[in-house]
Amino acid sequence: MSTKLTTINLYDSLSEAAQKFLDLPFRRFPLLDNRKLVGQIRCRNVLKAIDNLTKNQ
Repeated sequence: MSTKLTTINLYDSLSEAAQKFLDLPFRRFPLLDNRKLVGQIRCRNVLKAIDNLTKNQ
């Protein structure tokens, strides 16, 4: 079992979050706001956000 936890900060950019999903084999990451757990983010969330941004341009 791994002891290092990879997380995404609430204020990370969309591209930073997408890069973590591309680099690592995980489908979900804990979402932190100032070191406090506020939820989880899935790869699907990032893909939907990118899709919405590209449709609105």
